[in-house]
Amino acid sequence: MAGMAAHSQQARAAAPADAEAAPLQEVVVTGSRITTPNLDAISPVTAVTSEEIKQTGVTKIEDLINSLPQVTADQGSGLSMNSTGVATINLRGLGPQRTLVLINGRRLMGGDPNAGAPSVTNLGYGSAADVNQVPVALVDRVDVLTGGAASTYGADAVAGVVNFIMNDHFEGVRLDANAGIYNHSNHEGWINPLLVKEGFPGVTGSNWDGQNKDLTLIMGHNFADGAGNFEGYLGYRRVSPITADHRDHAACVVDNNLDISSGASFAPYVCGGSSNSAPSVIYNQTTFKSVQVDPNGNLIPKYQLYNYAASHYLQRIDERYTAGFFGHLKFNDHVEAYTEFMFMDDDTRGNYAAAGMFLGSGFATLNGLRDGNWNLNCGTGGFGNAGMNPFLTQNEYTTLCSPGSLGTNPAANGDVQLLMARRNVEGGPREDEYTHTTWRGVFGARGEIVPDWNYDASFTFGKTRSTDFHNNDTSSSRMQDAMLAILDPTTGQPVCRSHNSGCVPWNIFNPASAYGAVTPGALNYISVPALVQGQSEEDIFTSFVSGDLTHAGVKLPTADDGLKVVVGLEYRRETIQFRPDEEFISADLSGIGSPTVGYDAGYHVWEGFTELRLPLASNLPFVKKLDFETGYRYSSYTSGFDTNTFKFGLEWQPISDVRLRASYNRAVRVPNAAELFKPTYVALDSGADACALGNAALCNLTNGGVAAPPSPAGQYNGQIGGNVNLKPEVGKTTNVGLVFTPTFVPGFNATLDYTDIKMTNVITSYGPNLIQANCVASGSPTSSWCEMIHRDPNGTLWASPQGYTVDPLLNIGGLENKSIDLGLAYRFDLGGWGRIRSRLDGTYLLNLKINPGGGVAEYDCSARFGPDCTPVTPKWRHRLTADWDTPVTGFSAGATWRFFGKANNTLLDPTNPDYVGAKVIAANGPPPDATIPTISYLDLRVSYTWEKITLRLGVNNVLDKDPPLIDTINSGGNQPFAESNTFPSLYDTAGRYVFANATIDF
Repeated sequence: MAGMAAHSQQARAAAPADAEAAPLQEVVVTGSRITTPNLDAISPVTAVTSEEIKQTGVTKIEDLINSLPQVTADQGSGLSMNSTGVATINLRGLGPQRTLVLINGRRLMGGDPNAGAPSVTNLGYGSAADVNQVPVALVDRVDVLTGGAASTYGADAVAGVVNFIMNDHFEGVRLDANAGIYNHSNHEGWINPLLVKEGFPGVTGSNWDGQNKDLTLIMGHNFADGAGNFEGYLGYRRVSPITADHRDHAACVVDNNLDISSGASFAPYVCGGSSNSAPSVIYNQTTFKSVQVDPNGNLIPKYQLYNYAASHYLQRIDERYTAGFFGHLKFNDHVEAYTEFMFMDDDTRGNYAAAGMFLGSGFATLNGLRDGNWNLNCGTGGFGNAGMNPFLTQNEYTTLCSPGSLGTNPAANGDVQLLMARRNVEGGPREDEYTHTTWRGVFGARGEIVPDWNYDASFTFGKTRSTDFHNNDTSSSRMQDAMLAILDPTTGQPVCRSHNSGCVPWNIFNPASAYGAVTPGALNYISVPALVQGQSEEDIFTSFVSGDLTHAGVKLPTADDGLKVVVGLEYRRETIQFRPDEEFISADLSGIGSPTVGYDAGYHVWEGFTELRLPLASNLPFVKKLDFETGYRYSSYTSGFDTNTFKFGLEWQPISDVRLRASYNRAVRVPNAAELFKPTYVALDSGADACALGNAALCNLTNGGVAAPPSPAGQYNGQIGGNVNLKPEVGKTTNVGLVFTPTFVPGFNATLDYTDIKMTNVITSYGPNLIQANCVASGSPTSSWCEMIHRDPNGTLWASPQGYTVDPLLNIGGLENKSIDLGLAYRFDLGGWGRIRSRLDGTYLLNLKINPGGGVAEYDCSARFGPDCTPVTPKWRHRLTADWDTPVTGFSAGATWRFFGKANNTLLDPTNPDYVGAKVIAANGPPPDATIPTISYLDLRVSYTWEKITLRLGVNNVLDKDPPLIDTINSGGNQPFAESNTFPSLYDTAGRYVFANATIDF
């Protein structure tokens, strides 16, 4: 890839002639602790400079990192309902928990101790770093290293390392200001008729919204005659929201009409929605056909879905404060003290669909167990009796209360149970507010022990506090209370039968009732906040010595330099606390499957490590340089396991123009505290119910031969949580590469690297689909597979917390990424016309194989998207930049071409578990989202420097291209990264982005 070598070669080529006389300074490259007098790294490293960052106009560092072709989009500001409020980096599509993030070569702690909260169930995110902590204005360089680096940095560096090198030596005063805004012209004419057909408002015209503001003040001062430097910074960022109803391509949920059970699947897009709708929807618990309340209080066949897409955020509102300092003081050659401190307080909110009475979230009971239904008071006697809900019409009373009607399990007092839903549209959208507050500090000393031997000892601490505040949600118990209304015999007005303090009757049966519709008092009563709090801490003590044995004579006669060695020890402690409030503990919050339990957990690890680099030969015919490197780390965890990681590398430079490199790494990712210790609970899980989709064999084995009703929302429950028996994942990386820096083409360099990362013992779960398939294959209802399927009294896996699939975390999976990375860089003079600077970073994804375990064949997700391949991973991606330094002093202009290759829908892929079958496809042909086409984005910019002021102006996505559209329920699989009809962390969802940046030095 366009690696560190390419970047450093550019820097050396551009240096003035007299630079050769300057003494070489030893530096440490990402991926090694060994100092070297040049920037040549055996492992491929891509570097992005501070100037390149500023040219993009980003105020969020993840937006830049996600534009690199070897990075797969992950958590970011474009997610709303599936957000955790953090920004994470996912190298090679292997998961952010397998990418290690560093600041100045030291580990950045996990960013979300609330990982696994009911809104996001991936426990692996507990150890993934939140790069919101990184102040963009202070980044000097970003190094992205491919492949395992666990022998150097410890566990989790399996897919690679992202190292933020900070500007910790600044002198002076600098003000860095950024401002940007999105502009979009709604031009998808085919969507508005679909919106209007479903009764949703159309979207037209042009919008200017989603403003971004970022301001950073940096102050630094050298002291002690240049032996010391202290630098401090203050930062503020404000991001304004963008709602989906301001973009035609996201204003409704596009539905490709997948219907496996009927066999008549796929059709042109329609605007879909949720059956958890308004007015109220009630289901027949035998046939599972539904009726809906009409404006006059009559029950008629369901006619109105809920457009939950419109209120989603395409960009979350966000406010961040950062502050910190960097300092160092060299007392003498033997002692240099250094310190770092970083503080962040980030508050972000994601709006999404209104809460309400969800199917399966009621507190009615059957045989002493909660069955997910809702109680309705019909009273004893005929229509209008004293115990009857006064909001019921005659039609509703007959349909719901009569013997054999939709009401089931009648009680002695006339109460019946309903499987029903009612969206709280009067209350507005839910607002999930995520606050993350972090502290990170480093204290250390380094220096020379004796000539050729140095030491470095440091203590790093990190603390993350997170608060997930759920506002405008609804309480299941209060909705039930407010739904059981009667007439007060004194006033003749509806009151709550319970007479509980504050209870106001909730009329969800008759909008035209003489007693009024839904009142503000009822909304206030049923609406509740909910809170989840978490805290994680990380302490690291690292100490190592490094030596150059050249002068000691430990060298080969064929080489100019001798052996370099590093030996060190490290101790790391990780703790986590998870604290849900009573709404979560009691599962009273509507839509929460079962009680969410708090926990405290942690572990610590002792480690020893070493690295060696031995020049084998130099300045010989066809061997200008031949170096060998190796490293090893032993780790002992209190979690009950020990790990061994190592690396081998070889670099051969036959001539000045060509350098060949190869390496092999063994890395591990250890299960984090949440994956080990989080208690199990019932929540929405991935997958479906094959019995509900027509699989008679599964029905015979798990439901007495009766077909199960499908979930109207396409969502099913699983029993999920941690597992104390988990073991470390293992990753083995092979890299082979070429660096070409032809002396006959000054200013040009190229890199070509092949990478194969293969993982075993991957922590994952079987998933409901695989469990059901193996149950069928077993042929026995008492097999271990079939016994993992627990159906509720209605035979469902969704209508109550009693229906779920046991889906524990296990070391059963495998992952493999094979890629070829290409990097090209060229600088050349135009004489009197200035100079051109260009760079290409491209990745060709050979395959991204996933082995789910359980005897299921592995499948390939490269150039595919679907429920089991999310987010999308194109075969080819590149980022090409070209900048012109004009003859006008200080003035430059540039452009960036971002390209994403096409991808195919796994629903149509016979080699993928998502395949729906030839019969379904043939019924109406392939779906409208059979393929995501290639897409290109063009970004333009100009900059001008005058004395101590630099101004930059730019436009990203100049042509205002819409993102490619998919059905995020069927084709996206209801997975976290498929939202708003696309993959919002990868593609530009908001339109054209206009930005300005100013850097002022005082």
